[in-house]
Amino acid sequence: MVRNQKIGFVFQTFNLLPRTTALENVELPLLYSTRRDVAGLPRRALEAVGFPLDRLRHHPGELSGGQQQRVALARAIVNDPEIVFANEPIGNLDTQSSTEIIALFQRLNAQGRTVVVTHEPDVARYARRIISISDGAIVQGRDQRPSGRAAAAGLDRDVVEQRGAAMRARTASKVARAGLSRNRLRTFLMMIGIVVGITALTLVLSAGLGAEKRVMERVKKFGLSSLMVSAGGGTERGRTAGATSPVTLKLSDAEALTRDIQNVEEVAPFTRLSGGDVSWSRRPSTVGVFGVTPAWAPVWDWDAAEGELITDEDMTALARVAVLGRTARKDLFGDADPMGEIIQIGSAPFVVKGVMEAKGTSPGGGDMHNRVYVPLSTLMRRLANVDYLNGIKVRLRSAENIDRAVPAIRALLREQHRLPADAPDDFSITTPTEITQMAGKVAGTFNVFLVLVAGISLLAGASSWRTSC
Repeated sequence: MVRNQKIGFVFQTFNLLPRTTALENVELPLLYSTRRDVAGLPRRALEAVGFPLDRLRHHPGELSGGQQQRVALARAIVNDPEIVFANEPIGNLDTQSSTEIIALFQRLNAQGRTVVVTHEPDVARYARRIISISDGAIVQGRDQRPSGRAAAAGLDRDVVEQRGAAMRARTASKVARAGLSRNRLRTFLMMIGIVVGITALTLVLSAGLGAEKRVMERVKKFGLSSLMVSAGGGTERGRTAGATSPVTLKLSDAEALTRDIQNVEEVAPFTRLSGGDVSWSRRPSTVGVFGVTPAWAPVWDWDAAEGELITDEDMTALARVAVLGRTARKDLFGDADPMGEIIQIGSAPFVVKGVMEAKGTSPGGGDMHNRVYVPLSTLMRRLANVDYLNGIKVRLRSAENIDRAVPAIRALLREQHRLPADAPDDFSITTPTEITQMAGKVAGTFNVFLVLVAGISLLAGASSWRTSC
């Protein structure tokens, strides 16, 4: 504020804003002034320095060197400063114009202002004091009586003495509108950049909240007091599609978990026949065929919406019955009623006895409805002829004991599988915490992408604004 109110500068190269008119260049210091009633001051300042009033709306590139010099002088004195620093102020002016400018400086000095002029020997004879500087040090200073006095109209001090509040919004708004209207393409690009940036930031917030909600939904589907024991561990865990399935989990492992781990309430062993060919009335569909037990419903909190799920009688009789997921039902039957119909799984016939409830995606993000469920004993002995499991879903009595249950389950299974102490696990255990971390990584990657888009857009908008000024 001290520089704005008390000091005026006349630069040797003028430093006028190229996309701003002469009048607007002079108005700029007033934007940060605390004076009131400044209307008309820029025009008065330009009149005082002899600027042609018919060129007030011209830009610096449309003015001669002398005219640009006058605009720079008017800008320096428009705030009625107490001291004016002028670097070669008449270097681009003719003799008559130079005399008028010197007269203006004399008038300002007579009103009590200090005027410092550099590199102008011709102006020295009009000065009251001459100071010579060499290599940054004062080598001579002397007072003198001015040898001449020029006459020219100047600014009246009482016009600009009224003080007031902060910067006037009307003048700032006027300059801003003028700048934006002169650079419409850049203004448009700036607006697009800012809009895209703000939109991206809003999407980041929305995506973050949405991701958190989806993570909690997946954890809820998995079960806060549940664990998943999967076949394969160490190098087995990252098998590629089409590779031989791990054969490390057995039904005896599921029985041992129920029998020997105190905090285990119930287990739901399962195995699957991926890419099973299922058809009805010559309408084929490729779905996942799961062999499950009656414990599937309570452990997964997922039962049949129509008919019933697998029963103990089905398990004992190795029954050829099937329960359809909703996607499998739609693919096979469309709008027809599937209850009691016979479908083919491979070459074996199965009677449809139920349709599962809606469940959505799995904790890993897969479609849980594109499945057909059959008795575990039937799949292991009649369909696949295997004696191993793909996984065991474990429901604990209390979610608070998960941290203690995991080491106990790991120790039991290693003992069941007779693994040496230095051998890696041939199974893996997934907890709700790992489900949360897995889903959080995906959401985090998406959020980082949106933040980058927002940042780039805002930077582009700011760059466009800066260039247009």
